[in-house]
Amino acid sequence: MFSSKLEGQKFLQSNIKSLSGIRGIIKKIERTGNFRATFEGNVKNGDTVILNTFVKMEISKYCYPHSEKYYQTRKEYLLSQSQNDLSSSSDDISELNEKPEKSNISGESSSSTSEENGQNAFLMMIGQHIRSNEEKAPKVNLTRLTSQLPLHKRLEKEEIFTSNKKSNLENFILKNR
Repeated sequence: MFSSKLEGQKFLQSNIKSLSGIRGIIKKIERTGNFRATFEGNVKNGDTVILNTFVKMEISKYCYPHSEKYYQTRKEYLLSQSQNDLSSSSDDISELNEKPEKSNISGESSSSTSEENGQNAFLMMIGQHIRSNEEKAPKVNLTRLTSQLPLHKRLEKEEIFTSNKKSNLENFILKNR
């Protein structure tokens, strides 16, 4: 049944079952991959034995930093644009290359590296881009979303549980059919 003794060793003490419903357990693995098993009853010669098992597998952990990748691809995109294509991209590139002075909390100004300034300008530019796109985003119809809620949640939301519960409940159900 197994291709080798080593493969069979993983399944020692595993539960097996024949098609006729007789349960058993794997006791010993021979060198050719065959095994010895004990069953609760007599197994017929033509009976098929089924082995249902699960093998432990280690899943490799994979981490993908999205923010750094987005920063690099957006910066490469902006730098690849020519000045004739988009005037805003050339302005963005000049913002990346500028060297403004940073001010500390104490009010003292300190000069920093051009790379840090470029990153800060780029992050500010991304923030402006996101804010401008929020205004263009489609508005969501909240009444449509509330109709997708389950009935008991809609009942709580509309607060129909008053002194006249039965008639309010009937009206609500009739209204939402």
